[in-house]
Amino acid sequence: MSPMDAALSYLTGRMRTVREVEDKLDDLQYGEGDILAVVDRLKELNLLNDEEYAREFVRSRLATKPMSRQKLYLDLRAHKLPEELIESALNEL
Repeated sequence: MSPMDAALSYLTGRMRTVREVEDKLDDLQYGEGDILAVVDRLKELNLLNDEEYAREFVRSRLATKPMSRQKLYLDLRAHKLPEELIESALNEL
């Protein structure tokens, strides 16, 4: 399976963060160059977008199960999102 096929398969079903896709491809033992190329292409195709992921994560969590800002922050950190994207998504509350 190509690295792009593996990434697309991993993205099926739900959104993922850049870091999650990188980690998955690394676990599948693809090379760093292949991983970077796939991530760049997925970003170009808007199939991988951490900013949108963070906003949608906050929206869906609050719609299904209200929780504190701190809990949302910790959940977003667990998905290995950059700090500035977490803060931006939380500031939209």
